[in-house]
Amino acid sequence: MYIDKYGFFAGDDLVFIDAAQYCDISVLDAIYKYLKLDAERCHVIRGLSESHEKLIAFWGMLSHGLKQDEFYTWQYRGRPIRLGEIPPLPLDMQKPMPDTGKEIVVDIKLEIRDDGIYILTNLPDKYQFYGKINDKISVRNIIVKDGNAKISLSDNTIDVQSVDLYSVLATVSGVDISIVGDRCRNLIGQYVKFNPINGNSIEFHYKK
Repeated sequence: MYIDKYGFFAGDDLVFIDAAQYCDISVLDAIYKYLKLDAERCHVIRGLSESHEKLIAFWGMLSHGLKQDEFYTWQYRGRPIRLGEIPPLPLDMQKPMPDTGKEIVVDIKLEIRDDGIYILTNLPDKYQFYGKINDKISVRNIIVKDGNAKISLSDNTIDVQSVDLYSVLATVSGVDISIVGDRCRNLIGQYVKFNPINGNSIEFHYKK
Protein backbone atom coordinates (compact mmCIF):
# COMPACT_ATOMS: atom_id res chain seq x y z
CA MET A 1 0.00 0.00 0.00
CA TYR A 2 2.76 2.45 0.94
CA ILE A 3 4.82 1.72 -2.16
CA ASP A 4 1.79 1.94 -4.46
CA LYS A 5 0.89 5.34 -3.00
CA TYR A 6 4.29 6.95 -2.44
CA GLY A 7 6.71 5.04 -4.67
CA PHE A 8 9.34 2.44 -3.77
CA PHE A 9 11.83 4.50 -1.75
CA ALA A 10 9.47 6.94 -0.04
CA GLY A 11 6.98 4.15 0.64
CA ASP A 12 9.69 2.11 2.35
CA ASP A 13 10.76 5.09 4.48
CA LEU A 14 7.20 5.95 5.49
CA VAL A 15 6.57 2.42 6.76
CA PHE A 16 9.38 2.92 9.27
CA ILE A 17 8.25 6.45 10.11
CA ASP A 18 4.75 5.20 10.99
CA ALA A 19 6.14 2.18 12.87
CA ALA A 20 8.49 4.41 14.87
CA GLN A 21 5.64 6.74 15.81
CA TYR A 22 3.43 3.81 16.85
CA CYS A 23 6.20 2.25 18.99
CA ASP A 24 7.35 5.62 20.38
CA ILE A 25 10.94 5.18 19.21
CA SER A 26 13.10 7.07 16.73
CA VAL A 27 12.99 6.31 13.01
CA LEU A 28 16.65 5.25 12.90
CA ASP A 29 16.07 2.90 15.85
CA ALA A 30 13.05 1.41 14.08
CA ILE A 31 15.07 0.76 10.92
CA TYR A 32 17.98 -0.79 12.81
CA LYS A 33 15.75 -3.01 14.98
CA TYR A 34 13.93 -4.26 11.89
CA LEU A 35 17.20 -5.07 10.08
CA LYS A 36 18.50 -6.89 13.14
CA LEU A 37 15.31 -8.94 13.64
CA ASP A 38 15.07 -9.70 9.92
CA ALA A 39 18.66 -10.99 9.89
CA GLU A 40 17.96 -13.21 12.91
CA ARG A 41 14.77 -14.53 11.32
CA CYS A 42 16.62 -15.39 8.11
CA HIS A 43 19.68 -16.72 10.00
CA VAL A 44 21.90 -14.16 8.28
CA ILE A 45 24.94 -12.56 9.90
CA ARG A 46 25.06 -8.87 9.01
CA GLY A 47 28.58 -7.51 8.74
CA LEU A 48 27.70 -3.90 9.55
CA SER A 49 27.62 -2.26 12.95
CA GLU A 50 24.68 -0.28 14.32
CA SER A 51 26.44 2.97 13.37
CA HIS A 52 26.96 1.77 9.79
CA GLU A 53 23.34 0.66 9.41
CA LYS A 54 21.92 3.90 10.80
CA LEU A 55 24.19 6.14 8.71
CA ILE A 56 23.31 4.29 5.50
CA ALA A 57 19.61 4.61 6.35
CA PHE A 58 20.06 8.32 7.12
CA TRP A 59 21.84 9.05 3.83
CA GLY A 60 19.17 7.15 1.94
CA MET A 61 16.40 9.19 3.54
CA LEU A 62 18.25 12.42 2.72
CA SER A 63 18.04 11.53 -0.97
CA HIS A 64 14.32 10.73 -0.69
CA GLY A 65 13.07 13.94 0.93
CA LEU A 66 14.46 14.21 4.48
CA LYS A 67 15.26 17.83 5.41
CA GLN A 68 15.68 20.13 8.39
CA ASP A 69 13.45 23.19 8.74
CA GLU A 70 14.56 26.59 10.03
CA PHE A 71 14.18 25.35 13.62
CA TYR A 72 16.43 22.31 12.96
CA THR A 73 13.49 19.94 13.17
CA TRP A 74 13.74 16.93 10.88
CA GLN A 75 10.93 16.61 8.36
CA TYR A 76 10.24 13.94 5.77
CA ARG A 77 8.45 15.47 2.80
CA GLY A 78 6.96 18.12 5.07
CA ARG A 79 6.07 15.75 7.91
CA PRO A 80 7.90 16.34 11.24
CA ILE A 81 9.57 13.15 12.47
CA ARG A 82 11.62 11.94 15.41
CA LEU A 83 14.73 10.92 13.49
CA GLY A 84 16.97 9.87 16.37
CA GLU A 85 20.68 10.31 17.01
CA ILE A 86 22.89 10.35 13.92
CA PRO A 87 26.03 8.34 14.75
CA PRO A 88 29.51 9.78 14.11
CA LEU A 89 31.39 8.31 11.17
CA PRO A 90 33.08 5.02 12.07
CA LEU A 91 36.84 4.96 11.46
CA ASP A 92 36.51 2.83 8.32
CA MET A 93 34.16 5.41 6.77
CA GLN A 94 36.33 8.45 7.44
CA LYS A 95 38.38 10.02 4.67
CA PRO A 96 41.63 8.06 4.39
CA MET A 97 45.05 9.68 4.15
CA PRO A 98 47.13 8.82 1.06
CA ASP A 99 50.01 6.38 1.36
CA THR A 100 53.23 8.32 1.95
CA GLY A 101 55.03 9.07 -1.30
CA LYS A 102 52.22 7.67 -3.47
CA GLU A 103 50.02 10.77 -3.72
CA ILE A 104 48.59 11.50 -7.18
CA VAL A 105 47.44 15.10 -7.65
CA VAL A 106 44.85 14.34 -10.32
CA ASP A 107 45.19 16.36 -13.51
CA ILE A 108 42.64 16.24 -16.33
CA LYS A 109 42.60 18.26 -19.55
CA LEU A 110 40.27 18.05 -22.55
CA GLU A 111 40.95 18.59 -26.23
CA ILE A 112 37.79 18.79 -28.33
CA ARG A 113 38.33 17.87 -31.97
CA ASP A 114 36.05 17.02 -34.88
CA ASP A 115 36.35 13.26 -34.35
CA GLY A 116 36.05 13.19 -30.57
CA ILE A 117 36.93 14.46 -27.13
CA TYR A 118 40.48 13.65 -26.07
CA ILE A 119 41.24 13.33 -22.36
CA LEU A 120 44.77 13.92 -21.10
CA THR A 121 45.41 12.80 -17.53
CA ASN A 122 47.97 11.48 -15.07
CA LEU A 123 45.61 8.75 -13.86
CA PRO A 124 46.90 5.17 -14.23
CA ASP A 125 45.96 2.69 -16.94
CA LYS A 126 42.49 1.11 -16.74
CA TYR A 127 41.08 4.03 -14.77
CA GLN A 128 37.57 4.30 -16.15
CA PHE A 129 34.95 7.02 -16.58
CA TYR A 130 31.36 7.43 -17.63
CA GLY A 131 29.50 10.69 -18.15
CA LYS A 132 27.44 13.00 -20.30
CA ILE A 133 27.97 15.45 -23.14
CA ASN A 134 25.77 18.55 -23.24
CA ASP A 135 23.74 17.12 -20.31
CA LYS A 136 21.97 14.63 -22.59
CA ILE A 137 24.36 12.34 -24.50
CA SER A 138 25.45 9.48 -22.22
CA VAL A 139 28.92 8.03 -22.66
CA ARG A 140 30.62 5.10 -20.93
CA ASN A 141 33.63 2.78 -21.08
CA ILE A 142 36.05 5.71 -21.24
CA ILE A 143 39.28 3.94 -20.28
CA VAL A 144 42.66 5.55 -19.62
CA LYS A 145 45.73 4.11 -21.34
CA ASP A 146 49.16 5.75 -21.33
CA GLY A 147 47.68 8.97 -19.95
CA ASN A 148 45.02 9.27 -22.64
CA ALA A 149 41.37 8.41 -23.21
CA LYS A 150 38.94 9.28 -25.97
CA ILE A 151 35.22 9.85 -26.33
CA SER A 152 34.36 9.20 -29.96
CA LEU A 153 31.72 11.42 -31.55
CA SER A 154 29.61 9.58 -34.12
CA ASP A 155 28.23 12.91 -35.29
CA ASN A 156 31.03 15.41 -35.90
CA THR A 157 28.49 18.23 -36.12
CA ILE A 158 27.87 18.07 -32.35
CA ASP A 159 28.70 21.38 -30.71
CA VAL A 160 30.23 20.30 -27.41
CA GLN A 161 29.12 22.80 -24.79
CA SER A 162 29.68 20.71 -21.66
CA VAL A 163 31.31 17.47 -20.56
CA ASP A 164 30.71 15.77 -17.21
CA LEU A 165 32.92 12.84 -16.22
CA TYR A 166 32.53 10.49 -13.24
CA SER A 167 34.83 7.65 -12.30
CA VAL A 168 33.85 3.99 -12.14
CA LEU A 169 34.74 2.19 -8.89
CA ALA A 170 38.37 1.09 -9.03
CA THR A 171 37.43 -2.43 -7.90
CA VAL A 172 35.14 -2.68 -10.94
CA SER A 173 37.43 -1.12 -13.55
CA GLY A 174 40.45 -3.25 -12.63
CA VAL A 175 42.87 -0.38 -12.07
CA ASP A 176 46.03 -1.28 -10.12
CA ILE A 177 45.11 -0.80 -6.44
CA SER A 178 48.79 -0.64 -5.48
CA ILE A 179 48.91 2.68 -7.41
CA VAL A 180 45.62 4.34 -6.43
CA GLY A 181 45.48 2.77 -2.96
CA ASP A 182 42.64 1.17 -1.04
CA ARG A 183 39.41 3.10 -1.78
CA CYS A 184 41.56 5.29 -4.08
CA ARG A 185 43.11 6.95 -1.04
CA ASN A 186 46.15 8.13 -3.04
CA LEU A 187 44.10 10.39 -5.31
CA ILE A 188 44.08 14.02 -4.21
CA GLY A 189 43.26 17.40 -5.74
CA GLN A 190 40.35 19.50 -6.94
CA TYR A 191 38.65 16.75 -8.94
CA VAL A 192 38.61 14.22 -6.09
CA LYS A 193 35.36 13.69 -4.19
CA PHE A 194 35.05 11.59 -1.05
CA ASN A 195 32.17 9.27 -0.20
CA PRO A 196 32.13 7.46 3.18
CA ILE A 197 30.99 4.21 1.55
CA ASN A 198 33.02 4.07 -1.67
CA GLY A 199 36.01 6.27 -0.78
CA ASN A 200 37.58 8.69 -3.26
CA SER A 201 36.26 9.17 -6.77
CA ILE A 202 36.72 11.65 -9.61
CA GLU A 203 34.30 14.29 -10.86
CA PHE A 204 35.30 16.53 -13.74
CA HIS A 205 33.05 19.19 -15.29
CA TYR A 206 33.78 21.22 -18.42
CA LYS A 207 31.68 24.07 -19.76
CA LYS A 208 32.48 25.99 -22.91
